[in-house]
Amino acid sequence: MWITPSGTERKSADERLEEIQDRPDDFRLLERMPLAAESVPIVFGERSDEDNTITFLDIEATGLDIREARIIELGMLRCRYGPEGSLVEIVDVFSGFEDPGMPIPREVTELTGITDEMVRGKRLDPDAVREWLGRDPLVVAHNARFDRPIFERRFPDMGDYRWACSLRGVPWSMMGYGSASLPLLLEQEGWFFEAHRAHTDCLAVSWILHSVSGALGHLLGSVADRAKVTAGGSTYPVRGSLKERGYRFDGTKKHWTRIIPLSGLDQEMDFLGRMSYGGVIASHERVTARTAFKE
Repeated sequence: MWITPSGTERKSADERLEEIQDRPDDFRLLERMPLAAESVPIVFGERSDEDNTITFLDIEATGLDIREARIIELGMLRCRYGPEGSLVEIVDVFSGFEDPGMPIPREVTELTGITDEMVRGKRLDPDAVREWLGRDPLVVAHNARFDRPIFERRFPDMGDYRWACSLRGVPWSMMGYGSASLPLLLEQEGWFFEAHRAHTDCLAVSWILHSVSGALGHLLGSVADRAKVTAGGSTYPVRGSLKERGYRFDGTKKHWTRIIPLSGLDQEMDFLGRMSYGGVIASHERVTARTAFKE
């Protein structure tokens, strides 16, 4: 027996074996993700001198407002990947709490299970975090637009690392996935895990990138220099076209932005130029892995 978040009691799989055998197409089997912090180091393949290091990072915070959120838990996972773009080993794991200096909102505790008692008096040591990260890691978060600004506000002298985003750096939709949410990505591959704990989320990112052929290669390819295109001015008449094309509206700065490969910059600027009748004023700037996803 297990209980859903809504409080509904559901029979366990062994209690429904007869139903499953009678109606196999009406059921889908989910298996627990076979990774745990206690099992690190975990070897996936043969190591070589050509392997590179990648670090997965996740933050649990007091809320979703990037400007106000404070860290309550930091998780990191150091991995090695081969030159062909596949994970070879999970080398080490980092997990630490931080007292945010305020009560943790009830909804955050309900989501993460992290309580005021768990973080009381805890502090992340910047020297320990810097030493663990090493000299110049590639840092990957599943929503880098959230994690990077909060991380760098807490550790302002660690603002020059290279970052990538496994949420946006992999074309999940084009690869057939209905959602790029981390729990749903794993569920679509037949796995489940206890989400919303920092180091566990890092393990889940590593597992989905290991399990889905080509996913890590796409992510590594997204680290190349790109262009941030901005559509400003009076864009109301053409907002539907901008949204359709993948632009996101920044409510604070009142403009639309999109990150694209440098190879497509000329075509994109031509497109925006043709929309000047709608009041669009276009500009662009170069984005590198060291500047991407900053606040």
